[in-house]
Formats: sequence, C-alpha cells, structure tokens
Amino acid sequence: MLTSIQEEAERLNRFIGNILDMTRLDAGALKPRADWIDLLEVFDNVKERVAKRSPGRPLRIVAPAAVPAIRGDALLLEQAVLNVVENALVHAPADSEIRLGAEYSARAVRLWVEDDGPGVPASERSQIFDKFHRLKGTQNTQGAGLGLAISKGFVEAMQGGVRALNGSDGRGLRVEFEFPLHAALENS
Repeated sequence: MLTSIQEEAERLNRFIGNILDMTRLDAGALKPRADWIDLLEVFDNVKERVAKRSPGRPLRIVAPAAVPAIRGDALLLEQAVLNVVENALVHAPADSEIRLGAEYSARAVRLWVEDDGPGVPASERSQIFDKFHRLKGTQNTQGAGLGLAISKGFVEAMQGGVRALNGSDGRGLRVEFEFPLHAALENS
C-alpha cells in the first residue's frame, strides 16, 4: 500500500510539474541557460531515471562516442527527452525496447527517441505536440497530454526543432530534436 501511495504521489508531482512548465512556456517566462551540453550524459541521466520508474524496461542508447556538444539548458533538454521516453513507455508494448539516439552532420545535431508502439498516423503527427492532444481512437487515458507539448516548447526555447516520423523500420514512432550547429556556435 505504501508503494502505491508513493507511486501516486510521484505521478501527481510530475503532473503538477508539467502544468507549471506549460504555464511558464505559455507566459514566455522560460529563459533557458546557454551552457555546453554533453548529450551522452543527458542520455545516461534519462536512462537512470527510467530505470528507477520502470525497472527492467529495455532502453538502449545508440550514439557515436563523439557527438558534438550543443549550447542550451541541460536540465530542460533532459526533461524534454524524458517526456518523449515516458510517452513511449505508455504507448509501446511493455516488453519492447525504446531507443535513444544521436547523430550529427556539419550542420546539425539530431537526437531521437524511437519505439515499437503502434505509431501515429501521418495526419496526426504534427498535432501530437499540441497541448492535451490524444490520438483519435486511443484507449489510453494515462497522463494529461502535456509531455510532448512541453518537450517541443523546451527544445524550441533552445533554438531547436521537433518532428515526429515513422520508426526506422516503418513501425512505431520516432521523435527527433534537431539543433543547428551554427546556432549553437553563435550563442557561445
């Protein structure tokens, strides 16, 4: 019973935190820091947090060891990635793997979260980042529908972009955050 109470208190705390974050984003009161972010450290922190909330859930990091650092707010980026991972935990099968990845080019660094869930129809992909949006016909009523909207707001506050695609094998969902390298260098 005590475990149940603790889990519900943590869920309520996350819910209130999401509402406060969304309020700050809507009011324009969010001022991200502009520090150098080690993206692999962000992934490790997310993996550790997920392991505490969902022990045994497979979470794999797929990234080269030499991913360039970007300028931004590490705590906001970590929360943005965690929100997408938590969304995947809810919608993907319980035994399926969730993948965190990074790749880069001369122009940009792209972070992504990919799952093997049911995916999102192309007609709704741009709407999944709207506040309180739920997919048509979904049976899942977990959460308030703010996590992806907050992730988008945090990433955009750091001059990044967000998009949703089919997973790499055509199944599931892949959410990408892209940060232009020239913007990161200009802010340094």
